[in-house]
Amino acid sequence: MPISLQDETARLIAQEAAAFAAQVRQPAAREAFERLAAAASERSIPDELLPVLGQLLHLTLTSGRIAARYGPREEQVLSEVFRRTPAGRQLEEQVAQANAALATLQGLAIERLHLAAAGPGRYRLAVEAGGRRLVLDLGPAGAGARSLELAL
Repeated sequence: MPISLQDETARLIAQEAAAFAAQVRQPAAREAFERLAAAASERSIPDELLPVLGQLLHLTLTSGRIAARYGPREEQVLSEVFRRTPAGRQLEEQVAQANAALATLQGLAIERLHLAAAGPGRYRLAVEAGGRRLVLDLGPAGAGARSLELAL
């Protein structure tokens, strides 16, 4: 389903897409960002450009570029747009699955929490409660349940 944009949001996306297009060396990628900039200028992103929009917003939001250039309000607005892209919907699904795994511990007394580095920008959170041990992976790719162990 195409995404309709408010004027200010459309302007920001068009600017960022044009900036990326100017920096990209690969012709196909440059063309995709140029098409995204043009679509944003028209305030509507068609389905075929939603993955490109998701890529643009992922890069600009995670790098801090949007917050630094435009501010927290714009960062929030573009984060909401990101959630409507395929990449954003996938991330939301990962969060829902992680919350479902955490729900298995709801109402149980937490016995231990442990956070460990699993690599650059990646973390592993272990939660022990009620004889259960849930391990979540957290990082740039999202969140996911790694394992759920039950004490017998």
